[in-house]
Amino acid sequence: MSVRRSPQSVNTAVGQSGSQSDFTDDSDIRITQRKRKQRECCDLTAALNNFRVEMISALQTNLKPMRDDISTMKDQINEVKSSMAKMLAEQDGIKAEIAELKKNNNNADFKISQLETIVTKLTPTSASPKQTHDDIFSNEKVINELQERASRSKNIVMIGLLESTLPDIAARQAADISGVKNILKNIAEHCQIQLMLNGKVTIKQLSFIDTFPVIRQI
Repeated sequence: MSVRRSPQSVNTAVGQSGSQSDFTDDSDIRITQRKRKQRECCDLTAALNNFRVEMISALQTNLKPMRDDISTMKDQINEVKSSMAKMLAEQDGIKAEIAELKKNNNNADFKISQLETIVTKLTPTSASPKQTHDDIFSNEKVINELQERASRSKNIVMIGLLESTLPDIAARQAADISGVKNILKNIAEHCQIQLMLNGKVTIKQLSFIDTFPVIRQI
């Protein structure tokens, strides 16, 4: 496409045009052409747009789980904070209880110390005659009980002996004692040991059995 420019104005006679076309300077250098859009440029633009769409879609797809994870982490952090607050409150309560226990312990120690002082003041320097007599009597009872237990440890108990049917009580007891001596004599002869009866022989009825004779303790 050629470009024509009007020449500079010149002085002309009246009735003639003030300018006229000048084609003397036309050349190929003064001719320009409009650039056309190339197909490769359109394809590149479309590819970039597609890449942009894919990137946005990928980011949206990946961002959703990340947002969910972040939300979950926030909830967990809030739960941890709540648990820590409860633990701190419980710790403060335990500290208060420990302080109260220490205070009560100190008060108890102080009261015990006071009681010990009072008891020390009230305790006489020497025991009264009545207390001494009571202590001696108590000691004698303990000694007698120990001696009686030692004697009872040597007793022999026999069961399953037939009860005598004699009407006289003394005769029944004599028969029972004789039966016991016979049993002990047979045991001594069978075991080839020397047996000496030393002490009393007492008879005590324990119980009655329907199918057996009366069991008696010797």
